Amino acid sequence: MSNAKHTPEPWRAVERETGWTIEAGDGRGANYIADVHGHVGPAADDDRDGANADLIAAAPNLLAACEALYDLTPWSSADKRLKAEEQARVAIAKARKVTP
Repeated sequence: MSNAKHTPEPWRAVERETGWTIEAGDGRGANYIADVHGHVGPAADDDRDGANADLIAAAPNLLAACEALYDLTPWSSADKRLKAEEQARVAIAKARKVTP
């Protein structure tokens, strides 16, 4: 289903002195995607800013999982259903930064 034009995964959230950066790549070089800046001063919430960055970094995985689930039909094989469910579980875990 995907005709995605976005930068391919893996995306990751990287904490910097000035906030969070979303980068893509396999570790041999990074492609800049976005910066995540939260509030400063008394309203600052580093945990929320990091969680926002993790959610953005999981975007390609979440899209792929949604597409896999969307492609299921009542006639889809059990194997296809299990793979789509696992893909969704892993994407959600990445967005929440927990072990699947």
